[in-house]
Amino acid sequence: MNISAELNSIKQFLPSIIEQSKAYRLDSKILVSIAILENINRPGWIRILEKLFSKFIKINTYGLMQVSSNKYLNDEKSIEIAAKKISKLNFKNNFLKLGKLYNGNKEYGKCLNFIFNELSELNINF
Repeated sequence: MNISAELNSIKQFLPSIIEQSKAYRLDSKILVSIAILENINRPGWIRILEKLFSKFIKINTYGLMQVSSNKYLNDEKSIEIAAKKISKLNFKNNFLKLGKLYNGNKEYGKCLNFIFNELSELNINF
């Protein structure tokens, strides 16, 4: 996985991610890590299809951050909701626990941990 390329693919959302990180007192690398992982799992073109299909069928998660909702959410709103949700979770930088709490899956947490560490090695300040 090329973290720099993946980071580039979500660069348009970085201002919102940074804003919401500050608003909810989160390490922005946590939200960036989730955004990268979710963008890999459900890229923008799929989210465009979700928006179209949401008018006809219920899709359980929406937006860049793939948050649960009973109606369509755009990428920006999903970042806001995800930040609020994560701020209420008690995970103490344990990414396996965060993965389980956020996504219901410990493997997700392993991926988050990998991405977070790669971002830390790049020495990028968000």
